[in-house]
Amino acid sequence: MQPDIPNEVLDRSFSFLADEGAIALHQVRRATDYIWSRRLPERGPGYFVNDGEMINALRRLVTNFGLASTILFDDGPKRTSENAGLYALRKDRIARVRALTSGIDTGIFAQRSIRNKFAHIDEYLAKAALKNDAGWLLNIGISHRDLVTGENGRLNYCRVYIFEEDKLLHLGEEFDVREAYRATGDVIAALPPAT
Repeated sequence: MQPDIPNEVLDRSFSFLADEGAIALHQVRRATDYIWSRRLPERGPGYFVNDGEMINALRRLVTNFGLASTILFDDGPKRTSENAGLYALRKDRIARVRALTSGIDTGIFAQRSIRNKFAHIDEYLAKAALKNDAGWLLNIGISHRDLVTGENGRLNYCRVYIFEEDKLLHLGEEFDVREAYRATGDVIAALPPAT
């Protein structure tokens, strides 16, 4: 049964959470700008970037994309942790975001596996660590994919940015950073101004 939620509550909930989603989208773009600023102009012999600022930028990119994607685009079924009112608020918010972003390609936000691995990194890292079937490369930017090989030629990746491809490798997923940058800008422009 759908609860009867007053319009002012729906509006307030949407306003608060749309603002939070927009802030997260801005953080994705700032993190991406920083990551791109570390790209060297020539491929050369290959390079690594893993200083503290790069690690923080990779973390901000993953965390904020997961957050924005969840707040603005998670249209999944009712969660066990959601009561009927919370579910109704989420459905209303997602419907409003869809209306505002109609005509914009938001497909990257619909990739549930990536969203979950970004938002619930603790769970996925723990599961991957239990397998212990390959080496690990974590929190680093590298010039090209074939720069590093792991045990038996296999590697697990956690927040690894490939400059040559504009891809982030993360727990078995490949995330198109250039597409995310375009999509976040389009969605920011479509959302109402912050309140």
